[in-house]
Amino acid sequence: MADPQTIGLAVSGILGMAAHEGFKTVIGETAKDAYKALKAKLAGWASEEVEAVEKHPDSAGRQQTLAEAIDSRPAPDQAAIKELATKLAAALKDTPPEGPVGAILRRIETLNLILSDITVTEGTGVIIEDTKATKDISLTNLKVGPGAGKDKQ
Repeated sequence: MADPQTIGLAVSGILGMAAHEGFKTVIGETAKDAYKALKAKLAGWASEEVEAVEKHPDSAGRQQTLAEAIDSRPAPDQAAIKELATKLAAALKDTPPEGPVGAILRRIETLNLILSDITVTEGTGVIIEDTKATKDISLTNLKVGPGAGKDKQ
């Protein structure tokens, strides 16, 4: 079994995230190019594992299998794969969320962070980045998706 801190697990997780249909429709050219480059590097010796992760991006088992294939490669191969995956992760992070966003919070230091009664009918509910709360972070009554905020009859 692969160590939770391995290059393989990090790379397979990033690849799985990028393989989601939601990302595929909104990512920019930089992310698409980074994805293709990583996939091309892996294709020579792990094409079946990559294809399995693409078909089932949330499958921990398929990601684990790809991670083990990556971790069995020589150190220079792992370093090259890590560099490509890092570029992909950075490009994905720069991908804007699709549709409206209920709240975006960045670079906050606080004792408590309390968010409540946020309704977003499409898009993203809350984005929290670079935030440190020394006590609690509380999200209550967060509704996201079609039909959010509509009373059930």
